[in-house]
Amino acid sequence: MRIKKILAAILFAACAARAGAAVVTLKDGSILRGKVLGQTPDGLELATPDGTLHVGLDRVLRVDYGAPPPSPLVPLPGVETPPPPKAPPLPLSERRQWLSLGFGLLEPVSRIDFHSIGGGSADNGDVGAQLAAQYLYFLTPRLGAGLDVDYFDRTGTLSERLFPAASASVSGDTWMMLGIVRYSFSDRGSARPFVLVGAGGARNTETVDVRPSGNWADTGTHETRRLIDDGAWTPAASARLGVDLDIDAFDPGTLTLEAGWTGLASARYGATPQGQALRLSGISAPASILSFTARYGWRF
Repeated sequence: MRIKKILAAILFAACAARAGAAVVTLKDGSILRGKVLGQTPDGLELATPDGTLHVGLDRVLRVDYGAPPPSPLVPLPGVETPPPPKAPPLPLSERRQWLSLGFGLLEPVSRIDFHSIGGGSADNGDVGAQLAAQYLYFLTPRLGAGLDVDYFDRTGTLSERLFPAASASVSGDTWMMLGIVRYSFSDRGSARPFVLVGAGGARNTETVDVRPSGNWADTGTHETRRLIDDGAWTPAASARLGVDLDIDAFDPGTLTLEAGWTGLASARYGATPQGQALRLSGISAPASILSFTARYGWRF
């Protein structure tokens, strides 16, 4: 009798080594735990600590496998089997590249002036839109370097002081490309603040339209005239603060909120023939911009 028990234990261990661990939930609420040895059209064989049981298919509600089931098994008809668990995502330390696209609002904080022809000064454009794209390669989990491309559109700002006895509208746009370095203060948690600095170049345009309060002295007419309409290449720099946010609604990407300053060096913008007729040869103007940007990015 003792020999039979030893042989049975050896057989049970051999079967358990080949079988898949499972939790069988029955329709009456009972739970059986063991290892699946095999199955038949009307049920399955389950090795439990109390021995091998034949569980009829009509009694089974669900089978949950703690490990992948043995390859010979096929899904039981009418029995719910959960899908295999997803592989965990790579940690941030192993995801070296970052690509993001963004949209934002900008506020120019620099001015242009027409003092050379007896005028005054005006804001260099008004609130506008920003489009942005950014690529980073992380040298460490916190430190990344890459490229930032931005487009700024400064809408027209109205001024009654820029040109004598006239209302003026100043606008423009900027294409900018910067080499950037970004440092994150943490690589853990759902909110990770960072600082970013960059330097490069930009193609900036300036447009100034003027409409007199009365009539033009040379023609006696009241039309709007464009006095400046020119572009120039200029050095550019930027400094920004931001935070990366892991939000379920944006999974698997990351939402980034960013605010900062961008400055363009002063450049010379020539006058149009209409501006030259009014003794305006051109203007020298820097551009200084505050921006607020939301980005959606993927780290891979």
